[in-house]
Amino acid sequence: MREIKFRVWDIKFKRMEEIDGFSLYLADNKIYEVFEGTQGYDTCMFVTDVTKLYELMQYTGLKDKNGKEIYEGDIAILPDRWPKFPVRYIDGMFCLEGTSWPLHEYYKECEIIGNIYENPELL
Repeated sequence: MREIKFRVWDIKFKRMEEIDGFSLYLADNKIYEVFEGTQGYDTCMFVTDVTKLYELMQYTGLKDKNGKEIYEGDIAILPDRWPKFPVRYIDGMFCLEGTSWPLHEYYKECEIIGNIYENPELL
């Protein structure tokens, strides 16, 4: 079974974050952060809409030729092909954007060189 993981781009602080330290809940095309806090003497669960704070990227379950995990939004290069492709989820599968090439057919020969948030100049 494929490992299901996500990472987020923090829009305000312009940094990539793993989702280990907090819980996210997805519903109605929105992202909610769930955390525990206190209100008076009670311990409560709080839910906050963070859709405008984070860009969510899913792990594809694949690794590039160097063993690096490939996430949606990563930028891949393939030898002897057009230079750079963002990884996108299109029509039910992860693809190399601008092509009809499914990532699962090319991941062993591709190399991840950055992502669209930290390295937009690569495109």
